[in-house]
This record gives sequence, C-alpha cells and structure tokens, in this order.
Amino acid sequence: MIKHLFSVGIFKHVKWPGAVFLLVLIVYAPAVRYSFVSWDDGYHIYENKGLSGSPLRFIAASFSKPAEMPVTYTYWALLSIVAHPTNGVAGFNPMPFHIGNILIHAINSTLVFLLLLLLFEVPIAAFFGALLFAIHPLQVEAVAWISSAKDLLSTMFTLLALVLMIYSRNTGKNRLSFFGMATLFFVLAILSKVTAVVGIPLLLILWYFRKSGNEKTTWGWLVPLGWLGLVMPFALITIHSQGENVRSVYPTINNLTRFLLPGTAAFFYAGKILLPINLCIDYGKSIFKFAPTGEAFIFAIGFYCLLGMSFLPRWRHSYLSSVYQLFVCALLPVLGFIPFIYQTYSIVSDRYAYLSLFSCAFLIAAYFAKMLEASGAAAKSTTKIKRSTSKGIVKASPSIRSAILINTGIAVVVGFGLLTVHQLGVWKDNPTLYLHCLKVNPLSKVALNNLGKFNAESKDFVQAQAVFEKTLALDPNNFDALKNLAQLFKERNDYAQAAQMLDRALRLHPADSVAVSQYGYIAYLSKNYSVAAEYLNRALQRDPQNLEYLSIVGVSYFELNKFDSAIVAYKRILQVNPNDAATFNNLANALIKTGDTLAARNAYQTAIKLDPANQMYTTNLAIVDGKRTGDGRSVADSLDQCAITLAQKGDLASAQKLFEKAARIEPKNFRALYDLGRILRMTGDCKKALYYFEAALLIERNTSDIYFEAALCYIAGKDFKKAREYLTDAIRLSPERKDYADLLNQLNR
Repeated sequence: MIKHLFSVGIFKHVKWPGAVFLLVLIVYAPAVRYSFVSWDDGYHIYENKGLSGSPLRFIAASFSKPAEMPVTYTYWALLSIVAHPTNGVAGFNPMPFHIGNILIHAINSTLVFLLLLLLFEVPIAAFFGALLFAIHPLQVEAVAWISSAKDLLSTMFTLLALVLMIYSRNTGKNRLSFFGMATLFFVLAILSKVTAVVGIPLLLILWYFRKSGNEKTTWGWLVPLGWLGLVMPFALITIHSQGENVRSVYPTINNLTRFLLPGTAAFFYAGKILLPINLCIDYGKSIFKFAPTGEAFIFAIGFYCLLGMSFLPRWRHSYLSSVYQLFVCALLPVLGFIPFIYQTYSIVSDRYAYLSLFSCAFLIAAYFAKMLEASGAAAKSTTKIKRSTSKGIVKASPSIRSAILINTGIAVVVGFGLLTVHQLGVWKDNPTLYLHCLKVNPLSKVALNNLGKFNAESKDFVQAQAVFEKTLALDPNNFDALKNLAQLFKERNDYAQAAQMLDRALRLHPADSVAVSQYGYIAYLSKNYSVAAEYLNRALQRDPQNLEYLSIVGVSYFELNKFDSAIVAYKRILQVNPNDAATFNNLANALIKTGDTLAARNAYQTAIKLDPANQMYTTNLAIVDGKRTGDGRSVADSLDQCAITLAQKGDLASAQKLFEKAARIEPKNFRALYDLGRILRMTGDCKKALYYFEAALLIERNTSDIYFEAALCYIAGKDFKKAREYLTDAIRLSPERKDYADLLNQLNR
C-alpha cells in the first residue's frame, strides 16, 4: 500500500506541501520559547504525578481508561521523558511540548493539502486552501496552548483516515488495505479525543462529493457505518461522564435553549473566521448568560434553514452546500446539541474551531480550482489579451484573471499571517495571556482566577488576593475563586480565613474532591484533627492510595487517641510503599499506645533498617527496650538532639513534642528542660516556657542563657522589673555578652 502511494500523483507535488509545512514552522517558531499556561497545563503536564513519576507506567494506566484520551496522554508521556530528564527533581521544560504542537499542526496543514489535491486535482488551489488552514489566526489557540494537543492529534488522525479513504475512492485500488489503515487511524483519533467522531459525517460528505453516475463506489460507503460501531461505546461513555459533570455544575438545559444554542455558536465561529480579531481564551459566553433573545431565534432559523437547503437535490452537490455541511459537521460536538462541561465558562472557544477551518480551506480550494479551470490556467499558463471592439472594453485574459486571483490569495494569506503572528504573541506567558483576555473581556472570571494564581505562585500575595476578591465581587459564588483564595490564605498561614473560603466553596459543591481534601488539610494544620480525619477520609474515597492523605489521617487519629484507626491508616500506606521508614516509625508509636510492644519493636527495627542514619528511630527503640542509645547517651539526650535537628529544619511542632517526651523521661535533664522552654518561647507560649526555665534553674543556676531566655519571656509578658533582674544575672555570669547589656540598657531607658 505504501509503495503504491509513492508511485502515484499525490506525492509528485512535493514543493507545495513542503512550502506549507515550512511556512507553519516559520510563523509559529516564536511559540517554542513560550511557557506553560496555568489553565489545564498544570493538570495535564507539570502537576501530573503520573508524568513526573514513571511515564511508561502512566501510558499503560492511560490505556486502561479508553474514554480518557489514552493516545494524547501517551504522546505527553513520551514528550515528558525529554522534557523532564531529572524524573521529579526539576520542573518540566515546556519547549518540547510546544515543538510537538507546532509539528503536528504543520503535519495537519500538509494533510489538508493532500486531501484538497485529491478532491480538486489542482495543486495551487490545494496550496492556498491549506495555507488558509495553516495560518488562520483562529488556529493560534490550538497550536500555542499545550493542553490543546488533544485537538491537534485527533485532527491529524482524522485527516489521515480521510486522505486514505478518498484516495482509495479515486483510484479504486487496494481498497481493503486502505480501508483497514484508515480505520486504524480513525480509532487513534477517537482515542486522542472522542470528538473525532465527526470524522464519520465528514467522510460521508467527501465520499459523495462530485459523485458521478458511473463512479464505482462499491461498498466503501459502509466503512463509516463500521466506524460508527467502533466509536459508539467511547462516545456514550464520554457523553455520560460529561453529562454527570455538567449536571453537578448546573441544572439540565431546557429544550428551547438546546434548540437555539447551535445557531448562536455557528454564527459566532463564522464571524471569527471572516474577521479574526479580538480573539481570546475566554469569551465569557457562559450557558448561564444565554437567553432566548430575538437574535438567538434569527441565528437558529438561519442555521437550520441553511442546513436543510444544503441537502436539497438542487444544491446537494454544490460547493457551497458541501462547505456548509463540512463546517457544521466539524463543529457538531461543540454546538450545544449535547452538554459539555466547558459550557459553564463559554459556549464557544477558538480551539473548538480547529478542524472546522478545513471547510474554509475546502471553499478556497474549490473557488481557485473553478476560476482557474474557467480561465484555462489549470492547463494552459499563457493566453493572449482579447479586445471587445464592439463596446470598446478591454477584457482581461485568463492569464491576467488567474494572476489577479493568485495575488489576491497571497494578500489574504499575508494579512492573516500578520494577524496570526500578533495573536501568537499573546500566548507567550501567563500575565500576557490573561491581561489580553481581560482587555477583550473585562468580566472574564477565568482570566482573573488564573492571573491571581500566577500572582500567588510569584509570591505576590497582596495582588493575588486583590484579583481573587475582584472575581468574587463579579460572582460571589465563583467556586474556583473561593478555592484559590483559600489556597492563598493557607500559603500565608491564615488557616481561619482559608477554612472560611473552603466552607463557602463546599456549600456550592459538597462533592468536589479538591475542595474536600483542601478543607481536611487546613483542619489538620489548625489542629482540628477530628475534622481533618473526616474530610480526608472522604477524599480517600476518590483517591484511596493517596499517601499524603493517609499519613495525615493516621496522625490525626493518633492525636485523637484513636490508635487502632491510626494503625489501619499506616498499614494502608505500607501496602502502597513498603519501604517508608517514617511510616514504620509512626506505626510503632501507635502500636506502643495499644500495648503491642513486640509489634512496635519489630516496626522500629524495620524503620532503622530502612534508614539507619535516623537517630530518632534508634532512640525510640531504646525507649522500648529500656536501654541507653548506641552512643552511650541517655534516651532523653538523644530525643533532645533529634528535637534540635527538627527545630533547625523549621519543624517546631515536632521538635516541641520530642522535647516534651525527653522531659517526661528524665524530669531532671537540664538540657531537655532548657530546650523545651526555648521552643515554647519561640512558639509564643511564654507562660509555659517560664515554668521549664525555672525548673532548669533549680538544677543548674550558673548558665547565663537560661536567665536571658527567661528575661525575654518576662519582656513578652511586659513584666519589665523581672526582666531586668534576670538580665542582670545573665550579665553577671557572662559579662562579655554585649547583647545582654544592650537589652538591659533599652529596658532602663
């Protein structure tokens, strides 16, 4: 089959598709340096744990869910191997993903040329049609946005299937092999994105385009019916899952709205194709804002009338009818006949029009072919100028008409190309994209939310909060803004405000797994362990192997003295990760509380075997055995040293627990009492800190640091008289300490 393809005409015009391919690379080259976009790129790529872990294992997992774009995720996984060579240490490099998108678009533009060449057999007509598809500004979103690779891939495989089918129809040779290969490509298109189902009506339209009475179509028209059988399970699963998501966000759309939506969407896309200005990622035409206005009725009537006319016997085989049918069929899944989740943001989007641009390419190629054929330029390059002597009018020769036509085509291509270059610059980074979107659509909650997220990631918390609050001013029930603002408050350690935002979010969508897990995590940070366990257990119903959730649930149960439940959580972690030394240590701690000393001892020994350098595990085992640690120090000293290490790392809460444990084991251990008082003073509990400083002074009265730390506690409590007394004692013991003297001088002023 491949040998036959190279031996016939479609590969004899290499310069034309080569020019299209090269022009795409030149026009879209700046996108190679662009960054990720904080809208879906994180979900698909740089926050995707599957890609940052084991890409090959992720590919296998993707194909176990055939309705979830396994081919697209395979493509991303393979690119991630190049884009993320350090496997989880550094961030992803967006360049390979951008290069991939540009190359796929170049391939798609070349395939459009081949398909138009098969349909019209005029290379220059196919060339201009493919150029329109390649550099129309409406295509920028699909090419520049990494997450839109699914649209590019599904289109590529759909076009490959169409090229093979139409070539087979034209030649009548090797039909079985061509049909089989085309079917394989169609399946790959469906597995890239299920909206590739539009390949079926597109094939039927092109199969019968310019059908003559003596043309032998045999049983080729049955192939689309076979495709329908292949795609139906995927389509039904996707429609069902999309429907479930949609119903969880807004009520079922009534029949009148469903009737009117396609006309409004189709005319919007037609307008953007004819005048591609003010393009943006979010037009804000949410389903919530759609109303059955007079304009909507006019668009709907026009849409359905034109569609009906295109199938009338008189118009059925005309170019314009085919163009309209191709345009509608390419947009069929996103016109609103069936619900899809993005309607909550907007009923239209630039990337949804990607394949529909083929209808415009078809129109341009048909027009060029017809005009060149009429002028004789398709077969003859030059003719003489004819003059009409009867009326004295000079008529342009066919060669002049074809030159005018070609120059006009070049002018249109150049104009669209300049608009494309301008629109491409909008996508270079997050702030540029979202500021442009807000310029076009000042009420875009999507742009505001993502701009706020970018500010938060850049640690500009004040600006981020202002942007999120502006979003909530536009829509007090904006679920995404509430979640983002909660995350911002969490980053600023304002857990009360974070919990308040999440509480509002969960009232809107109680089943949202992200909000549920965030609320549980905030509760844990606020030491509200019962709420933390409740909400993170709910999150674990969706993600039962999430080790972070399980760990927090285990700690929460431990703090609530529900040690049996804590043990269950820790054992679930070890089922997933049997080499987690910290979890073995936590499990042993819980087992001690239940009285199972033998099992606890075994767990501590396993933790030590997995991480022999961790002194805490050795100390815990020594406590169980009632022995001193391996280096001869007391257990309390070892715990104190571990706590100091944790405090140096910033984990003050864990350090405090170890200091308290050391003080309980050896109540007269001076170092443990002093360090515990110091950590309590650092965490703001000066009253309790003074208790331990006084206890330490009963054991050791000649250490200046204790007096100094106690003085700081008295200063915090505004007992300046006591502070002076303790500072005087500190200076008496360490007269060389200038900081002691400076502080006393400040108090005496």
